[in-house]
Amino acid sequence: MSDLLRTISEQMGVVAKGFGESRKVERMNAIAKTMSVAVLVALGLALGVHAAEPAAPTDLDKLVGQQVDLSPWAYAWRANREVQEQPEAYFIPRRLKRLDEVYRTIASRPTETDQDKKRVAEYKGMDLLPAPKGRLLSALLWLAPVPAQRIEVRWPEGSVVPPSDAIEVRIYPSKVGWFGVVRDEVLPAPAVSADGNTLTYLNQQAEGPTKGKAIFEGTDMVALFLDPAKAPAGAKYGCPTIHLFPPNRKWNTLDVEIEWGFQPGAEQTVFDGRIEAYGGYVKSVKPLPEDKGTEMTGADAWKSAPTGGARRGIVVSLLHPYRFGNAWRISPLDTRITLWTRGGNLTFLPDDVHSGPVLVPGPGVFVAKAGGKTTARQFAAELAAKNLKTIPQMTREHPEAASWEEVMRKVKLAHCPPGTVIPPLVPFEEPPATAMQVSLSDERWTDAWRRASWDLKRGGGGYGYLALEAAISIYPTDLSGNHETVARRLDYWLKAPGVKADGDFVDGDGSFEYATTMQYDIGWYHDGTHPQTGRILSAMAEHYLLTGDKQWFQKNRARMQAAADWILRQRAKHLQDIPNRQALDVAGLQPPQVLGDIGLGKCCWRWYLVHDAFSLQGLRRFADALEEFDPGAARRYRVEADAYAKDLLRAVEREMAIAPVRKILDGSYRRYIPASPYARGSMVREIFGTYPLVDIAMGALPLADAFGVLGAADPRIGEHLDVIEELLAHGNKKNDPSTTQERFWTGFANDVVKYMFVDKIHLRRDDVPCFLRLWMNNYAAWVTVEGGFPEPDSLKRYAGDPAGKPKSDLGSTGWFVESFRNLLVMEDGQSLWLAKATPRAWLEQGKKISVKNAPTYFGPVAYEIVSDADKGQISATIEMPARKSPNEVVLRFRHPKSAPIKAVTVNGKAWTEFNKDKETITLKSLTGTVAVTARY
Repeated sequence: MSDLLRTISEQMGVVAKGFGESRKVERMNAIAKTMSVAVLVALGLALGVHAAEPAAPTDLDKLVGQQVDLSPWAYAWRANREVQEQPEAYFIPRRLKRLDEVYRTIASRPTETDQDKKRVAEYKGMDLLPAPKGRLLSALLWLAPVPAQRIEVRWPEGSVVPPSDAIEVRIYPSKVGWFGVVRDEVLPAPAVSADGNTLTYLNQQAEGPTKGKAIFEGTDMVALFLDPAKAPAGAKYGCPTIHLFPPNRKWNTLDVEIEWGFQPGAEQTVFDGRIEAYGGYVKSVKPLPEDKGTEMTGADAWKSAPTGGARRGIVVSLLHPYRFGNAWRISPLDTRITLWTRGGNLTFLPDDVHSGPVLVPGPGVFVAKAGGKTTARQFAAELAAKNLKTIPQMTREHPEAASWEEVMRKVKLAHCPPGTVIPPLVPFEEPPATAMQVSLSDERWTDAWRRASWDLKRGGGGYGYLALEAAISIYPTDLSGNHETVARRLDYWLKAPGVKADGDFVDGDGSFEYATTMQYDIGWYHDGTHPQTGRILSAMAEHYLLTGDKQWFQKNRARMQAAADWILRQRAKHLQDIPNRQALDVAGLQPPQVLGDIGLGKCCWRWYLVHDAFSLQGLRRFADALEEFDPGAARRYRVEADAYAKDLLRAVEREMAIAPVRKILDGSYRRYIPASPYARGSMVREIFGTYPLVDIAMGALPLADAFGVLGAADPRIGEHLDVIEELLAHGNKKNDPSTTQERFWTGFANDVVKYMFVDKIHLRRDDVPCFLRLWMNNYAAWVTVEGGFPEPDSLKRYAGDPAGKPKSDLGSTGWFVESFRNLLVMEDGQSLWLAKATPRAWLEQGKKISVKNAPTYFGPVAYEIVSDADKGQISATIEMPARKSPNEVVLRFRHPKSAPIKAVTVNGKAWTEFNKDKETITLKSLTGTVAVTARY
């Protein structure tokens, strides 16, 4: 297979099934069917740019023991290139322009407000250097700051070398990414080689009290400028290359064996593929000696067909330095080895192999040092015998919480001062008849719903003037039936002037932004650093879809459409003039921008995938709502949304493939979905050391939410959750609790609960035990005596007035209500679920679950479930929604003892559409009042 075809086949899991893996991607089948061969080839060519490895030295053996040069793994910009080799190189002049025209000018800007004075004073304190006087000649850009012992500038043979005083080399020790503010440094005068062609800059202070000490800890960019005023005119200066050598990093050899086809049921798997290295080199690849079905088709590629019971795989000889990170941190500069195969793609770290074998059950790959005596089958059997469990596995085996009080005792009181008690229940007012009403036999949970619903109805508290924050609570407010409050809150956003927020946006026209704290193209404070037009647009579409208020939609359609057009314009026009734009890893995505509070006033821009997930969701839901008014326009927006989804999925698939697998509690490794491109799977917190919600509680999980690009049932989502569950917080218990019992009552959002998506995705995967654990435990960690949810958790305090009214951060309340509503009533495409995830204790003998006036896309629904479990019967009465007919209504009775359903009657007649294993009853073509009885 040619390199081009292999690239298309291996990396274009974007629209098809890629290497036999099932992709449950909503609406993507239509894209796959309509894509032409020409488009596939073009996209494959673009991806091929990224698949290319740095040119390796001709004799790799000579590198062993030599100091590592990191220049091959940087984006390189050179003035003598008419078109840069990688389009990301154009980020370099773009970054320099922003530094010169924005950040260097702040100290001299006028200050009108105290806010301005504070931020301008910060910039003055940075003492930024003047802009370089010369023109950019050569530069390198790395994914993250790299340490350096020395930097060499090498001029090509035969070229004229300018005087050293005409050359200025600057480094950029940024702590907020490529496009944020940074105080660049000019390196001291270099040492000049005997032939004059090599200039060596040491990372040492040249004079003063700090002489000999490092000038910088790390830099993500090195740039060389030539000052024409100091260089003789008329000379033909060449364009030098830049080389960076980190301290204490030398090339080491590592031979590994990579096995596949060893798992039960995978013996007949075809495992054609290839291997590539990042931050290292592949010296040689050959089949395992006993593998007669694998043959090399190139230096780094193979075909592998099953041939009986022998071991299958390859032996690979690698060159790599030891890791840059510490025990918990994966640096973007650690050597990564990526396998692109028909059995699935994955990346591993050679450093992990030094610590022991790497078993990745998902794609069925085993990596170990060559020459070991343990085979993949033996290692897997030994690991299984240890009976180690992941947190989700432990959760599914653990009894569910029996009551509200048990959760509060095990979670809240366990962390509060001794003597803290649960005060007596003071019943709270029931929501109005126009809102969703919930009544449960556990009165404490009923009270929790009432207090949270009331809190959302009042519509105050928190940060409702920030787009990213506002939508978190607006949508759940609609779900709880408080539609008047939602209409009032959405009116604020419909009046938004559309201001350019803190990001590399093309414009602000049409966006749902006020951005009142934007100054000089920088977000000074919160209003301007929390953009999210897509999520506000989604909330508006959901408001119509849940209420059916046609007059409201028609009145506001033009403003919503302007927002949809703004989203499309950003992805179409950002960087539109750079050559080979479509070859960017982020082609077609939203521009880099801030995410919340990271680096306020410093412009910590990144391509956070969550921004694209929310933007795509907004487009899709707007098209769904528009369908009832203007089908032609709706189709156009769906086409645009599908094109957006294709670009986003292409980026996501690549990021998943190149992200290193991570070890979890059961001793094996899992694939992980990064939150941001241009980190090769490193977490944002591993690069910047902060803000865990970006990677953990929320991270990339919105990609698998409703109307996203990944199906929640995708096996890789399960692998991702296995990793993330271990990174959630444990309160004041040990960082790694030693028993299943201790772990069960932990799993808290690491910073703020309002951005929590882990529980939501568990629910979408129909993993009810894991969902309930996180939903209940985080409720207990955050809730106050009054039933409110402050932004920081109240895990260690529980005092107040039980008769008082909640005072909350509405986003946190919204998180609680959304999951509470969805466990009772939840749409899944054209299906409507009832009681999908109710705790088993809620249907113990004699208990009831009552839901009234629950808004859905199909109209309001109501039901009551009554348990007579001791007599082998659970019954429900349902008032079916009447505005639209769902394809099916799926009713679940979670029996208190997990007993299987034996028989069902509907309206007194025998009914066969039930699943005893899933505890579900599927109702079709029924209207009005429906009576359902299950017998056990």
